Amino acid sequence: MPVLQRVKHMKKLGAISILFFIHQLIFLTACTPESNDTISFDKDIIDKHSQLFPLSMIPSAVEMVLKLNHKVPVDYYDNQKMWRNNRDGSFLNYDSVSVNGLRFYQKFNLNRGENFPIDQLFTTIDQELSEKRFVLISLNTNRSWGVYVIYGKTENGDYAAFTKAGKKTLMESSVKEIVRQMKGTDIMIYSD
Repeated sequence: MPVLQRVKHMKKLGAISILFFIHQLIFLTACTPESNDTISFDKDIIDKHSQLFPLSMIPSAVEMVLKLNHKVPVDYYDNQKMWRNNRDGSFLNYDSVSVNGLRFYQKFNLNRGENFPIDQLFTTIDQELSEKRFVLISLNTNRSWGVYVIYGKTENGDYAAFTKAGKKTLMESSVKEIVRQMKGTDIMIYSD
């Protein structure tokens, strides 16, 4: 490759790298919680966690909460291994169930629609965050269902959440908007 072409190619790669860096910075800023309603956590725990099976998102989220609360070791996957690819599972499987010192509760298991109490749902999430407890939430993003863990609020007042897709950590900063579009959803909270 002639020198001039190499220089142009290097400039193009540099511009792409700068644009990628700016995009990541904007994304991280949008996902950076602003208030005391944020739970600080060891991101390394989440990065090491994996969703083992395509349909094990509920037990995967439960395991992340257990790990973040230091109830189980980082290599704990017992819940997902039992669940595997259970197609019939829901938050109801964990309702009032104690797992390694945390008792989980399903909330807002209601029909989605115009009469869904979205404001009450958000008030419940706000209360849990103020008590420094994560909230598990069912979301339909990009036409597929996932279970996210809400850990705080963004600068614009929305919720910041994460989930796993295999080994990949996915972040979401438009939880309220997604819930409004879905016209409601259920959540899972817990207590010690």
